[in-house]
Amino acid sequence: MDIKPPIDMRSIATHLYFLALVEDYTGLTVDYPTQKKLETLKCSRGFAEQGLSQTGKNFNCLSCENAKDFLSSEFKEYLSTQGTVLQGIPEYSSELNGTAEMNIMNMMPSILKGAGLPKNLWVEAIMAAC
Repeated sequence: MDIKPPIDMRSIATHLYFLALVEDYTGLTVDYPTQKKLETLKCSRGFAEQGLSQTGKNFNCLSCENAKDFLSSEFKEYLSTQGTVLQGIPEYSSELNGTAEMNIMNMMPSILKGAGLPKNLWVEAIMAAC
């Protein structure tokens, strides 16, 4: 899980960040465009609830860069109620967190350039990459 500002430009719908969530077992990737980093808890809850409804199981472990967004007391409390362990990984270690961000980040500019689209359509390109 990672939250990134892909480029220094708001999207057409004023999004500035995207939260990438990847379920390692199946490879399911879901991206949530957000206007604020504080929306990570809401998006993570939605992803966990979707996984629970489809499999009947909670996630055991959540890996993320040691970002303040994921280390808030509210977020830790939510994870503990779900029985999920938060596993922090070092920042800038794409080999450990590469699935969530690198594949999508590498596809987005190619999609925009290939389709001749302006940079403010980056959310649409990210959603297409997923």
